[in-house]
Amino acid sequence: MTNETIQPRPPRRAEVGPSMAERMATAAEDHISKAAIPYLPPAAKAETITKERKNAHGDWLVQSSLGNRLKGLMRDGSNWPDLRPHQQEALDMIATKISRILSGDPAHEDHWDDIMGYALLGKGGHK
Repeated sequence: MTNETIQPRPPRRAEVGPSMAERMATAAEDHISKAAIPYLPPAAKAETITKERKNAHGDWLVQSSLGNRLKGLMRDGSNWPDLRPHQQEALDMIATKISRILSGDPAHEDHWDDIMGYALLGKGGHK
């Protein structure tokens, strides 16, 4: 046995975790952000979402009709049966996005971003 005394190593910050003050601040922020969001009953929430979507996507009956017509035209293409399922689905989703651009807000960036994403998936970008 040696005469050395072993001094315990002070805990590292990562081992200790957030301080009590940090945990309390986070809890207060969470409470405040949740309190700022009013509760909506499901029917009212659905109505709010429907109004928001109508602004971005256009009237549902108009947009869905146009989307179905575009999809029908694509199915008339001679290569449609030769496409793989993921390519057909990508084209269907692109047609939906195009119908939303033509029926709703053409400046809604998500439409354009989604078209790029579905085109990459159709190309094989899911790998």
